[in-house]
Amino acid sequence: MTKPKRTAEQVSEVMRKVHSYDTAPEIVLQSVLRERGIEYDVHSADLPGKPDIVLAEERVAVFVDGEFWHGHDCKAGHKRPKANEVR
Repeated sequence: MTKPKRTAEQVSEVMRKVHSYDTAPEIVLQSVLRERGIEYDVHSADLPGKPDIVLAEERVAVFVDGEFWHGHDCKAGHKRPKANEVR
């Protein structure tokens, strides 16, 4: 059985509830960086992929991906990200 197709208004309502930035894992990471006195920027649109956290002096971009943080099993055929994996 197929699901009924959503209207544009229904899709917009669902998407408004989806947080694309300042998620709980991002906020935790930001607080750890602040506690340690590490300077960072957030959501740098001028970098490819718009990283969640940027440590400019160290030339490090951090992407806080839900699949990694939640241990998603990726049944859809995607592989779980590895540590320090370039994407």
